[in-house]
Amino acid sequence: MTSPKHKPADYLFWAVKQQTGNTTRNLILIYLADFHGKNGCFPSHNTLANRCSCKRNAIIRHLNELEKDGWISIERRMSKGMKESNMYSLNLAKSDVSLGYKGSISEIQPMYSKDTGGSISEIHKTPIIKHPIKHPIKPTTPDRFSEFYSAYPKKAGRAQAKRAWGKLKPQDALIDRIIRDISERVTVGHWDTGKGKQYIPHPSTYLNGCRWEDDIEPAAGYQSPEEFAQLCADTQDLSESFK
Repeated sequence: MTSPKHKPADYLFWAVKQQTGNTTRNLILIYLADFHGKNGCFPSHNTLANRCSCKRNAIIRHLNELEKDGWISIERRMSKGMKESNMYSLNLAKSDVSLGYKGSISEIQPMYSKDTGGSISEIHKTPIIKHPIKHPIKPTTPDRFSEFYSAYPKKAGRAQAKRAWGKLKPQDALIDRIIRDISERVTVGHWDTGKGKQYIPHPSTYLNGCRWEDDIEPAAGYQSPEEFAQLCADTQDLSESFK
């Protein structure tokens, strides 16, 4: 449930400023904050998958990573032997980001005149910000090629990869898809980052060939966290049936 000292909006204000080290996990953190109401936060895996435009198994994996890194806590709930949606708690102590607004506004004028009986038609002409910033700072654009190259498991031909990236000119939606694809290929063992690393294509080859559209084949014996959890549950049920 929401902490008495925090409002639901505080969680969203906190989440958008965090950097988890992964684009999809950043997005999941923001959606969890958006779902955070007075009664808590318990969106289903399918809901988060639809919001983040990725597979359900990927959502489960990223949630486990967020929990492992201390960004969230997960209460896995059961009711009458049936699974319910998990309850998520955001760890606002993870960052030193202050909650609430702390700007340079020294005085805000009332929006209507009491002399006219409170009519909103009598708007004060005095500016809301008494001391506006004379030289606003232009926000910098994040270098998303560096994000891609950092996530790619085979570091080779950076200059060629950067040229391919410039030729592709990917928008944020495609970049997010590429990062998710790289993460999933490594996770399921389609790309072996150990002895089989030589079979991973060069970054430039991956970009020029639009390889994120290729099928992902899990390694032999790979089992998703969800499948493993179900196997454990089935094993426990079978064990109890013999008692």
